Amino acid sequence: SSSAASDVYKRQLYTWLGPLILLKNHHSLLKPLALSMLTVGLVTAFINITFQTTAPRAELLGMDVFSRLLRWHSSLNRPLTSFPSLHVSHSICLTYYLNKAFPKYKFWFNLSAFLVSLSTLLVKQHYIPDVIAGTLLAIVCCRYFEIILTQKTLSAPQPIQTQGESL
Repeated sequence: SSSAASDVYKRQLYTWLGPLILLKNHHSLLKPLALSMLTVGLVTAFINITFQTTAPRAELLGMDVFSRLLRWHSSLNRPLTSFPSLHVSHSICLTYYLNKAFPKYKFWFNLSAFLVSLSTLLVKQHYIPDVIAGTLLAIVCCRYFEIILTQKTLSAPQPIQTQGESL
């Protein structure tokens, strides 16, 4: 339905808007974060289109609020996009850069990423290999863009200093 599609887009907005707000004063981290998350999304989309994997959803019989929320969430996406876990990849990417921006809160960011990973297993959204692959994909992308963008900055031409002139 169109409201389900609109809910998916709203969730994506928060996925991207949250980091922008948190890292607004850390401009050097925004570009590698955006490139990492975009690359993770594109690689995952390619894998999901090319090699569809299923994660059979658990049957939820309860009528409590949590069972209803989980049924609603499961209805938003098809069970053909299990490997790698995009939930895990995005949380790892965000954690990676938030740890750099706010090292004082590293424990809480890491705990948050761990809980996201654990929750995907507990609600049977993903299997352990999906979580491991999502984690590795995120770390590789984050490190790659950090190295590439750092090398670009270091290898940029420096202004030539003439005699008697100071920078």
